[in-house]
Amino acid sequence: MSEIPEYTNSDKGGSWQMPAIAILALIALGGLFFGWSNSAKLDAAKQAVTDQVKAVQTATQQDLSAMKDRLAVDSARTSVSGSALASRAT
Repeated sequence: MSEIPEYTNSDKGGSWQMPAIAILALIALGGLFFGWSNSAKLDAAKQAVTDQVKAVQTATQQDLSAMKDRLAVDSARTSVSGSALASRAT
């Protein structure tokens, strides 16, 4: 007599696969949200730093212009007082 073994299809090993896939999908979505949120914060910080650098550059240029004007006035006073002293000595 020849017996043919019966094969049964048991699905016991796959009961954990769907919850694992769902958990991994949630973790992936959380990671995407976290990355997007930090990217937006980084862009805002970058813009703030750019604005601050421009403000510092403008202030520095204004200070430099004021110093140049003051130096020109002092230089003019020195040359006027120097020529006045030279004319008195002669």
